[in-house]
Amino acid sequence: MNSSYCILSFAALVAVSSAFAEEKLPKGVTLITPDKIQWVKTPSGRELAYLHGHPDKPGPYLYLVKWPPNNKAIAHKHPDDRYGIVLSGTHYIGYGDRSTRNNCTPIRPGPTSPSPPTRPTSG
Repeated sequence: MNSSYCILSFAALVAVSSAFAEEKLPKGVTLITPDKIQWVKTPSGRELAYLHGHPDKPGPYLYLVKWPPNNKAIAHKHPDDRYGIVLSGTHYIGYGDRSTRNNCTPIRPGPTSPSPPTRPTSG
């Protein structure tokens, strides 16, 4: 099953990274500290950081997204489950083929926002 864990685990990763930064980690455990995250700017102005796997490849993946203010995504579908968590600011998400700011739900820092596969979303 190809599931994405977008941003959800990042807060835990940051907390764990400070606690274990000086300790020797077991074989196979990778520690990515915030200063080692590589961000890539997209044509839409968003920035992406792939921490594990990639959405275009089989298997689980984890990536972070920085959305610039007032940046919007047109309605689209994903082939798999998506989970997101807002770390700062407000992300507006809509479900269905069309959405406007008036019919989108504001997601503020803290709660997760699951997005089931094949359901059109926009934001």
